[in-house]
Amino acid sequence: MALTFLQPRKILALTLGAAAATMGGLIAAPTLHERLWIGHALFSEFPWTSAFVGGAGLVTSLARSPRSPWGAALAVTGLGLSLLPLLRARTAMRAMDQAITQGLGADYEQSVPPAAWERVAPKRWTLPNSVKWRYNFPDVTITRDVVYAQPGLRPLKLDIYQPQIPPAVGTVYPAVVSVHGGAWRSYDKGGVFVPHHSYLASQGYVVFDIQYRFSQEALWPAQLEDVQCALRWVKAHARDYNIDPQRIALFGRSSGGHMSLMAAYRSNDPSVQKTCAAEEDSSLAAVIAVYPPTDLRLWQSIPGGAIYELLGDQIDNIPQTYADASPVEFVRDGLPPTLLVQGYMDELVMPVHAELLNNLLRGTKTPVVLLRVPWGRHVFDALPSGMGAQLVQYYIDRFLAWSFYKDAPAEPS
Repeated sequence: MALTFLQPRKILALTLGAAAATMGGLIAAPTLHERLWIGHALFSEFPWTSAFVGGAGLVTSLARSPRSPWGAALAVTGLGLSLLPLLRARTAMRAMDQAITQGLGADYEQSVPPAAWERVAPKRWTLPNSVKWRYNFPDVTITRDVVYAQPGLRPLKLDIYQPQIPPAVGTVYPAVVSVHGGAWRSYDKGGVFVPHHSYLASQGYVVFDIQYRFSQEALWPAQLEDVQCALRWVKAHARDYNIDPQRIALFGRSSGGHMSLMAAYRSNDPSVQKTCAAEEDSSLAAVIAVYPPTDLRLWQSIPGGAIYELLGDQIDNIPQTYADASPVEFVRDGLPPTLLVQGYMDELVMPVHAELLNNLLRGTKTPVVLLRVPWGRHVFDALPSGMGAQLVQYYIDRFLAWSFYKDAPAEPS
């Protein structure tokens, strides 16, 4: 009778230990397979889930006799690996504090009106936000599928997220133009980042989430032209949406981060063809690029690859095209303040991209901040309640407030 009771307990101990070791392994290991990406990202962003399973496995293995040494060993392994992001978090926070004060100035907070600081995230990370992050924002209205241009066979549309609260400063809103990722050839506006657009709007920013032509529709620089066209459209409709055309930021992830950097660094470049009727300039107040490719020459330009399809040939045949499509080639003084976000477990867009651009910008008079997430995978911020996503959002909030409101009068001039 005792054996019948104890055997399931040992099986449970082994199961919990194996589960904890697997979860911890996904946190610590490089990306084993693209199909396992969700597991890698999920457990890296929520390491306490695997730590809990490891703790439960350890208790089950050792609390009562007969004990399960193998279950205990697996549980301890999983528990230890699960703690890696938590142990790195404090160091990461200190590094981010240093990065933002170096980039914006030690007194950057003093240059922003108190009303703007009241709306930013008050803490870097909280467990309640990890358990239940806000996904619904009743103080935000969304207008979908507004056509802003039709340079090719399909109309290009954008979604507009408008706050229902007054501007933090003055009587008009700053704006954020969001550019989605997808290797320049897939995905769309909206998707998993709808909650993030709504979050930004709830802070008092009008968010424009845009489409652009894919590489199978048009080669580069068509995508750059589309992003700049969207910026001009937003400025041309500034009165319609009560926004300040001088306070607009670009926000892009992955390939969208690349396009955002290019549009910011080549604003009003006469060599970039206009694809829309709006005549407004395309200058910006700031640009945010999350895990962005910054030098397209760092990849193999093989047929069928994303870079090959974007630019149309191998680098040996069109080296200048590769250079002209790389943000690092346009670094200079006086560019819009730049915020870079990079996960250091990202094996799709390697950290060298962010480091290279950051190092070049630090040699200029362009403000730059690089936020490094040691455990972050590609698209880690798709989980807004995750530890890394919460942490970088704390600094994104402050960067946007500084970029939009530094030394701002009560009414924008």
